[in-house]
Amino acid sequence: MAEKLTQGNHSIEKAFGIIEVMAHNQHPMRLLDIAAACKMSSSTVLRMLATMQNCGYVQQDEYTRYFLTIKFCHLSNLVSRQISIRNTVHPYLAELSQQVEEHCSIAIEREMTLVYIDEINASNAGNSLRIAESIGRTAMLHATGIGKLFLSRYDEKRLDYYIAQFGLPRFTPHTLTTKEALMENLAAKMATRRTTRRTPLACAPSPRPSATHRARSSAASASQAPRRTCRRSARSRSFRRF
Repeated sequence: MAEKLTQGNHSIEKAFGIIEVMAHNQHPMRLLDIAAACKMSSSTVLRMLATMQNCGYVQQDEYTRYFLTIKFCHLSNLVSRQISIRNTVHPYLAELSQQVEEHCSIAIEREMTLVYIDEINASNAGNSLRIAESIGRTAMLHATGIGKLFLSRYDEKRLDYYIAQFGLPRFTPHTLTTKEALMENLAAKMATRRTTRRTPLACAPSPRPSATHRARSSAASASQAPRRTCRRSARSRSFRRF
């Protein structure tokens, strides 16, 4: 019994060693590279990766390299909700919505899909604020102004993988449905000009950088297009403070 317990603990130590190596590398890794970094046999690493993959903590990219999934972030959020992105950003989002008197939202990228984690509407009555009841909804990256901010960080190979996995379906007449049009839009830095998920609205996204200066989340204010321009300076002032 004691021997089995020791073996189990040793296996867990190996599994966490693999996780830490993959997390610190910050890029998808080949099986042989993981095994070399962990100083384990390839068969041992493969067996543990297969278990983690079955549990949803590891996935493989188009080159069969392994990477950790967003499921680790979900666990982290459960443990440290007091410092979550949503709780940190919410006061600024409320202030922004009040200043521009428009709908404001913030979203994160989760496995190549946009997930809204907070939204606030400015009420027409007394400028009071109301949290929208659509937190957690998802959207395709190419079909929103916020999503295009995340796509702008993709290299061409990753963009090709996104298109192969999800396609570029049309949602409105403004949706970009070809790779050429999308790349031109991103290269010209026009992705923040229009949301294609809600036809009557114009979207003004702002990336929220992490400590490594890569966008972890993005916030946006949306309004009827003719009304947005005059309020843009107020939006910019608010987000310079965040």
